Amino acid sequence: MEIEVNGKKIFLRSEKDGDFFFIHGAGCTSEVWKKQLRELGGYAIDLPNHGKSEDFEVNSAEDYAEVVKEVIEELGSFIVVGHSMGGAIAQALARRADLKGLVLLSTGAKLKVNPKLLEGLRNDFEGTVEKLVGWMFSKSYEGRKDREFVKNMIIGCRKDVVIKDFEICDKFDYTQDYEAGLKFDCEVLIAVGSDDVMTPVENSEYLRDKLNAKLAVINNSGHMVMLEKWKELNKVLKEFSESLR
Repeated sequence: MEIEVNGKKIFLRSEKDGDFFFIHGAGCTSEVWKKQLRELGGYAIDLPNHGKSEDFEVNSAEDYAEVVKEVIEELGSFIVVGHSMGGAIAQALARRADLKGLVLLSTGAKLKVNPKLLEGLRNDFEGTVEKLVGWMFSKSYEGRKDREFVKNMIIGCRKDVVIKDFEICDKFDYTQDYEAGLKFDCEVLIAVGSDDVMTPVENSEYLRDKLNAKLAVINNSGHMVMLEKWKELNKVLKEFSESLR
């Protein structure tokens, strides 16, 4: 389905009704959430400039959050699940919108990006994406199809959009806000894969401590928990949803 925001179309993927609204990460699309949508229901957004959504001017997590806020307010109230850059957007969104709950998945209070990664994306896009995908899954994961799926999804995203996403991640930093006592007006769950090298467990432990949140560490999973350990993640999300009723 599509929703119009400021005269431009935003695409949403949905298979059945549900409590969840999913926000993907850098260079991805709503397709990464297919195993959650099938089992848990709800909506997943193609962020502006990604997938089937039209182009918007976005330069920060807050810019993305403003668009997502418009979409959510048209649809209802949800538990928002944000992955990686989507987690940064979800944090910005939680300052602006009335949410049923908030799930910060494989993310952090800041998302500093290695300058060599940004340089690689500019100078050798496909080669760097291939390396990036290697870091996104745990070493033990044998799901070659999922690795190929993620690689093709990111390469299929425009190069300038992927670079901008990682620049937005690099700028994102709410640590001062949390140190000053920032809290959200909803229950918060933090979730992360035990083997995540992109947003390590300590990032999630910091969020847990600052937000008085629950923390679920999903064993033997890397950054792409929604693919690598989807059954375990779905169970955690379902239990969180039930705890809010």
